[in-house]
Amino acid sequence: MSQTIELASSLTNRPFPVLELHLTYSQPTDFARYIRRFNCPIYFNQPRNVIVFDINRLQDPISLANEEVFKLCARNCELLAAKNRDKTILAETIRNYLMNNPGNFPTLDEMAQHLKMGARTLRRRLVEEEMSYQQILDQTRHDLAVQYLKHTALTPKEIGFLLGYSSVSNFRRAFKGWTGKTLSDVRGEET
Repeated sequence: MSQTIELASSLTNRPFPVLELHLTYSQPTDFARYIRRFNCPIYFNQPRNVIVFDINRLQDPISLANEEVFKLCARNCELLAAKNRDKTILAETIRNYLMNNPGNFPTLDEMAQHLKMGARTLRRRLVEEEMSYQQILDQTRHDLAVQYLKHTALTPKEIGFLLGYSSVSNFRRAFKGWTGKTLSDVRGEET
C-alpha cells in the first residue's frame, strides 16, 4: 500500500493523502510507524485491505505525461501483442492436438506431416516462438501426468504407457525431472 501511494505521488508530483486505511491483519506492536507513514485513521482486523482517498486525486495530471510519447508507446504495445498472438498459434495448435489425442505423441516429422509442413519449417517456426517440439511434448506429458495422478486410479505403469513411455522407470525419472517430486507425492496432494 505504501508503494502504491508513493507511486501515485511520484507520477503526479503532488501529495497523495490517505483518508483511512483498513487492513486485514492484527495491529502490530510498533503501531507508531503506521501513524508516521500514513497519518490517517488505521483500522486492523478488517475483512479486506482498503485505502480510502479523495477520488478527485485520480484527476491529477501525470506530471511527465506526453501525448505523442503515449501514442508511440501504445502503438508499440499493439504491435508486440499482435506479434505474440501470431507467434503462439503454432505451439498452441500442437499442444491442443496432443491434449485432444491422449496416448498419441507423434515424432516431430509426424507432427510436421499432420500440420502440412516440412520438419525443418516446423522446427524453425517453433524456434521463432522460443519453443521446441520436445518442450511442448514434455509440458503436455507433465500436465497430463498430474491430471491422471490426481483424478484417476490409473497405475504409474498405465499412465507411463498413455504418455508414450516404454517403461515405468523412464516415466518416473522424467516426472521427477519435471516436478522434483515422486509420483506418490503428487498423487497424495490435495486437489
